[in-house]
Amino acid sequence: RGDGGTEQCDDLADYCGGTWRGALEKLDYLQDLGVEAIWISPIIANVAKGYHGFWGKSLIDLNPRFGTAEDLQALVHAVHS
Repeated sequence: RGDGGTEQCDDLADYCGGTWRGALEKLDYLQDLGVEAIWISPIIANVAKGYHGFWGKSLIDLNPRFGTAEDLQALVHAVHS
């Protein structure tokens, strides 16, 4: 998990796991594994239980479950540098 959590995800019909900050903190680990690309969920705000990112309720607002705009910008900058 990229969010620092250790609890098991028992409800696969809801959010389970990481944040942009968590992914950023794991970039060295991913690179050591040989990962050359990462795929993140759609970044827009979603309706309740829209964990997969395809039930957008706003095309302008970011999904706060994944972090802040600054977290996303930091992740994008880091993976492209």
